[in-house]
Amino acid sequence: MSDIAISPDTALLGAGDTQQFTVSGGVAPYSWSTGNRAVASIDAAGLLTGVGAGTTIVTVTDATGVFISTGDITVRVVNVAPETATVIIGDTLSFSANGGAAPYTWAVSDANVASIDANGVLTAIAVGTLQVTATDADGFVGSSADITVSDNHIIVITPNTARVGRFGSLQFSATGGPGPYTWSLSNRNAGTIDANGLFRAGRLQTTTTVIAVDADGHQGVSGTIRVTEEGEGRRR
Repeated sequence: MSDIAISPDTALLGAGDTQQFTVSGGVAPYSWSTGNRAVASIDAAGLLTGVGAGTTIVTVTDATGVFISTGDITVRVVNVAPETATVIIGDTLSFSANGGAAPYTWAVSDANVASIDANGVLTAIAVGTLQVTATDADGFVGSSADITVSDNHIIVITPNTARVGRFGSLQFSATGGPGPYTWSLSNRNAGTIDANGLFRAGRLQTTTTVIAVDADGHQGVSGTIRVTEEGEGRRR
């Protein structure tokens, strides 16, 4: 019986990348496996494909049951955050990367829409859509999904004005920005508003405005919301 050997013994690759493994010695046919299929898979010909970040091993077994395993096979995934965003022309947005070997080199897919500096700070230039990429010290690349540059960002709150009876409730909604929205009142004595935009009036007859802030920090403000005597609640 001849010794069995596997090559390479270690490997570093990215998710979606492939690495061919070979075997010598032993008795054909051979079967291949990985220690963690969430990290990498390998086919019947010894071709390994990176799946997700982590470390695994490759094992090959010959027809007589003799097997040998590699050392660490590492799959690296570079993550870029935020993954998606909307930025107004002239505004900036900071990006970060993890999962790779620092330092990272930053780039954008369309320099006419936005620029990005060595620290990952993007500056919006013109209306459009682009992706942000970060390349780590070993050449592994991570990319954002679509980053949208807009020339306007108006958060519209519905209803804009309303009358609500004391201890009554009214549902508000917001459009114009990326969710989720954070809700608040300009006058806390008017009542409360929950995370879903449901306003509950208090006991005092007073006025307030409703404020909605989108996921990018842009704010919309309603018109006047009046808390009145019970039974007077109506929208307008």
